[in-house]
Amino acid sequence: MLRKAIICLCAALLTLGAAVSLAHDFDMPMPMSNYWFGVLRRGPSWTPGRTARTDSIQAGHMANIGRMAASGSLLSAGPFMHGGEWRGIFIFRADSVAKLRAMAAQDPAIESGRLVLDLYPWIAPSGIGEPYKRLAAQPGHRDSMHTMQLVMLKEGPNWTSEQTPELLKLQKEHVAGLFDGLLSGRYAIGGPFTGNGPDTTYAGVIVMRGDSTSARRQMDTDPMVKSGRLEAVILPWFTAYGAMPGDTLK
Repeated sequence: MLRKAIICLCAALLTLGAAVSLAHDFDMPMPMSNYWFGVLRRGPSWTPGRTARTDSIQAGHMANIGRMAASGSLLSAGPFMHGGEWRGIFIFRADSVAKLRAMAAQDPAIESGRLVLDLYPWIAPSGIGEPYKRLAAQPGHRDSMHTMQLVMLKEGPNWTSEQTPELLKLQKEHVAGLFDGLLSGRYAIGGPFTGNGPDTTYAGVIVMRGDSTSARRQMDTDPMVKSGRLEAVILPWFTAYGAMPGDTLK
């Protein structure tokens, strides 16, 4: 079962954009689902200062997040801790990217050009957002935000798409490490992009529990990162407790 999963996920990472069906055609060591991973970044109308207009746009932005979550399409969201070019993350479940684009177009921050939403087709463990639903149903529930480490994997200085025996070996070790992290609970979620996104140099995402030092130490031992085939970009990220599979009821 694990061997089939490794071969399948390796195929997705090797092509960095080939559309493949992973969860339905192969046995996995855990249930996997198809998602859309959204990166919010600064748009052409971005300004750093806070004004009455930007406050109004932000209020509309938060209201639209609430509407998308209420519709069941938005499973997790949150900003990056240190700001910068990338502002935040959306994780969606939807049948079509057109539906997501239509919902996102109602966001004043996107409509005004302050933010741009990049979408990547993604496969990751099933159950994103499920613990939060149970928590939110409890009387008097209030959101509790916590910091996780979001690792964006992208082509490194030694990247190659040539399917050599050496690369296949590294890929198998990389994916085995991914599943080990998921099954042990060190990783909350993780998986490859399964089709073309706006930036085709990105291969996938891992969300880790713990601090950035621990995340860097773990990624520095990854065979694909050590070889320079992949590069790990680590960003502290805020999200609501319960958004990740494995978050327990408090």
